[in-house]
Amino acid sequence: MSAGEEPAAPPAPGAEPGRLVARAPSAGDPTGWFEPLYAAAEEGTAVVPWDRGAPHWLLTAWAERKPLNGDGRRALVVGCGLGADAEYVAGRGFAVLAFDISASAIRAARRRFPGSAVDYQVAGQRGRPFPAAAIPDRTNTAAGPGIPARAVSA
Repeated sequence: MSAGEEPAAPPAPGAEPGRLVARAPSAGDPTGWFEPLYAAAEEGTAVVPWDRGAPHWLLTAWAERKPLNGDGRRALVVGCGLGADAEYVAGRGFAVLAFDISASAIRAARRRFPGSAVDYQVAGQRGRPFPAAAIPDRTNTAAGPGIPARAVSA
């Protein structure tokens, strides 16, 4: 920076995801951008663009059409992020195991919902196996890029 120049402004919250996503494939880790994004959000320097603070409307619309009642049956929420969908499913009477590859997301979900009955777990990263309870009796899964085959073989 030369004399008289203003220092560059820090990126606006929410601007970081694009840069993180762009770097991940070249680093050989297509899902490696989730943890830095959630960690930056935890610090207040980024915004998780898909966090609505409420369960996804497609989930709630589907559940209300059924009407869906878990009666204590198990449910798995994959990529639970900050927990809104997992809490909604638990509120419908399911025993919920929710996991995400981001430890920061799991910490944030636990802080958002203290005393929750949802079992929040970090899983799916290299070296972090999926919980045994994550393999249900029946599976209907569509795996995206970067999701290890062992995660969907049941």
